[in-house]
Amino acid sequence: MPPPLVELRTFPEWLRWVESRRDAVPYDYAALAVDRLAARHGVAALVDYFTRFARSHDGDRVFEDVFGQSIAQFDR
Repeated sequence: MPPPLVELRTFPEWLRWVESRRDAVPYDYAALAVDRLAARHGVAALVDYFTRFARSHDGDRVFEDVFGQSIAQFDR
């Protein structure tokens, strides 16, 4: 079972999970999340999210502003 997305907020957290596995599950999990976000909100929203995220120190807030829900809500 993948960890909750709230535990994968930073690159070091993500990297620890990737390194703990010997399969493609982390990348499959990421692809599924991106696919669901794109299906629900469109690719333009994803581009907007990553553009804002690159300039922000509050990724949680950016996620809520762009997608209208918290990371925890999306994860459920």
